[in-house]
Amino acid sequence: SERREKVMAAFSYSAPLFTEEDRQREIALLSNEEKQLIDNELRGVDVLNENADEKELYISLMHEELENIPLEEKTEYEEALITAPELVESESCFLGFLRKHNYNVPHAASNLISYWAMRVKLFGPDKAFLPMTISGAMQDSFDALSTGFFQVIGTDAHGRAIFYHEKPRADPRIHHRSNLLRSLFYMIHVTASDQKFQKKGSVFILNFTTVTMKDHDRIYAKTFSQIAEAGFIKIKAVHLTSPNHWLMPPSLIMPVILYVMAKKFRVRMNFYESLADLEDYGLSLSGVLSPRSSSQNEESFEGWLNEQAQREREI
Repeated sequence: SERREKVMAAFSYSAPLFTEEDRQREIALLSNEEKQLIDNELRGVDVLNENADEKELYISLMHEELENIPLEEKTEYEEALITAPELVESESCFLGFLRKHNYNVPHAASNLISYWAMRVKLFGPDKAFLPMTISGAMQDSFDALSTGFFQVIGTDAHGRAIFYHEKPRADPRIHHRSNLLRSLFYMIHVTASDQKFQKKGSVFILNFTTVTMKDHDRIYAKTFSQIAEAGFIKIKAVHLTSPNHWLMPPSLIMPVILYVMAKKFRVRMNFYESLADLEDYGLSLSGVLSPRSSSQNEESFEGWLNEQAQREREI
């Protein structure tokens, strides 16, 4: 039809692609040890080895590692230390980064640097050094956040936070990309601040069943992946439901998404026809299978936002 032709014309065929065949080849090149680790994380049977007596030692090692990073590679972190040292201590918890990287100090330190770089990139120097709260750094992005396009819908059977993403809940004519990306950063940051999720990690559910061409944004997708990498919570599985309609054919959109996605997420990704297929991974989603049309889900997230705002006021 004419409408279909117009939709297809809006898609850039020159965009770089990474096919499912490419992804399978990438997985095949992993070592047996890497494959086992990824499978354990997908199924929630991995364990964080943490020795309480060594925490202070590792924090000290983090300070040393950060000192040794060249100044030009940690500009935003140094600016944060000067502008808001209390936020560096309270909002970029060393233990969170150490736990995410299983106490690999160089990786944790590098991640902390990228966290502050991403925070400044998204919020700008005028808001990046404000508290990461609804009334602070998020003061101009609340409308996008409140759509619930990205939220935590509980925990899975293994105690991991479940991040749920359904971009069509936000209207691109009203909610600018920058505010959506800030909302992603905020939700990951708030969840990562909970020590139980620093230890247990998280899983992502990316619901593409209602996505159409107007929701496709390659810059958004790439930055989403970068934000997830920069946060201090480990993402152990990515569950993605494929579009099942001609307005967004999987053969067009998925290779673009895979291309902009970090390798660590690609190799942890599983595809499904519907959200109901996720129970094998400890994800019981009864009651949240259609959050876009569920007033109960919307009321629940609105309640969470109100409670979160109250918690932030009391800090």
